[in-house]
Amino acid sequence: MTECKYYDFNIGRLWDAINVQRESRGLSQKRMMDEINAVNNQIIPMSLETVTGMVARNNTTCQHALHMCRWLDRTLESFLDDVQEIQSFQFPKKGRLYWSMPALAKAVRNQKESQKLTWTQIAQELECSQKQVSSLHKTTYGISIHLAMRITQWLKQTSVEFICERHS
Repeated sequence: MTECKYYDFNIGRLWDAINVQRESRGLSQKRMMDEINAVNNQIIPMSLETVTGMVARNNTTCQHALHMCRWLDRTLESFLDDVQEIQSFQFPKKGRLYWSMPALAKAVRNQKESQKLTWTQIAQELECSQKQVSSLHKTTYGISIHLAMRITQWLKQTSVEFICERHS
């Protein structure tokens, strides 16, 4: 098997950054989750188990990673394996942010058509299943942060280009 051409999202570094921020501010884990959910996820709050469990799973959804990065004021790209410096990002102070799966699916479909690729070729390129990429347009919540970040790199775009804001 060939080595992946894309930088992986480093869950461990995200977890470390969350803990450094939490400890430097003297927050309990509960208070940290209250803050993360206050702006990002009031409708369906993210649980502490989701955050602490991501390390054991070495995975989380792109939506959850976005909420955590927003709390840190850091870009998703700042947690890619090759990035050494902290890349901050000024997220909007209000409004619910989310990855737009329709926009991501459309960008993948456009790239597929412009390069005359098959879904199998794209899946091989992104090291995922054919179904994961061909059915992106059906995804309602989110995909793995690992796959989302491989896709953005393949598209030569940043994650911010697929982040939308809801004011509800």
